[in-house]
Amino acid sequence: MPSATSGWNRDELIMKVLDTLGRTTDTTLKARMQEDINFAQLGFWKLFDWKFARTQGGSTTFTCYQALANQTARYSTTQTDSGGNTVAIRTSDIEKVYLGYNVSNPSSTTYQKFSRVLKRVENRDQILADPGFEDTGIPEYYYPVGNDKIEIWPPPDTSKNTPVDLVDATNGTYLWIAGKRMPNFMDDSTDYPDIPIEYQETFYHYLLWRTLSRERDPRQTDELAILNAMVANDKRTDLSEPDNNLRMKWPEEELNDRASNLRYQDVLWRMDD
Repeated sequence: MPSATSGWNRDELIMKVLDTLGRTTDTTLKARMQEDINFAQLGFWKLFDWKFARTQGGSTTFTCYQALANQTARYSTTQTDSGGNTVAIRTSDIEKVYLGYNVSNPSSTTYQKFSRVLKRVENRDQILADPGFEDTGIPEYYYPVGNDKIEIWPPPDTSKNTPVDLVDATNGTYLWIAGKRMPNFMDDSTDYPDIPIEYQETFYHYLLWRTLSRERDPRQTDELAILNAMVANDKRTDLSEPDNNLRMKWPEEELNDRASNLRYQDVLWRMDD
């Protein structure tokens, strides 16, 4: 039976699809679906810029953070979010990187976001500016390194007039990375998908269409039409925000400085973000 809060677990979803296909005893197809379901979940996440991809554990805004260390410049993008959960974010899905610290009281654990937003550059820009990677100071820029790391420049160093509260981890200074996280995998048969219950019916249809397509079943065309309609409806739900839960972004928070190509989310932040 599905959970009232978490929906269907992994094997319940698979059996629901098999039952729809009339193949509940097909152990070969079931095994293939068990191998594929996590990739199906990732594919479902890519269908749309889902709001839940930026949350972890309910309403907790996904922002992973890491203490800055003296003379250290490279950081993993698999970190801890503000709810204490370990989550991963791909460098291609980063929306902003910033230093968050309490300027008036650096030892406070009540972090102030957007104390300094780092500008994204390319690795070659840093190499041209500082070939020996010798400059240090207050970090101003970051650039991706592979799919799971970033480097900041200049790296923090108190010996180069960088305030101690921007370096010492015990004083409440952190490097924050905000963006779209990766979904949690379903390793066990009783694991639940990393998708809110209100969108799981659509995920079931996505899984059904994906299975029909892989099996070259002619019913895939009709199922795709159903899926597209459900995704369109879910997008409208996912994008809806109460007007009193939005605010204009500060200029330094803009994600895209090309005014002619700004998106809705480039100029508004949710108040709980």
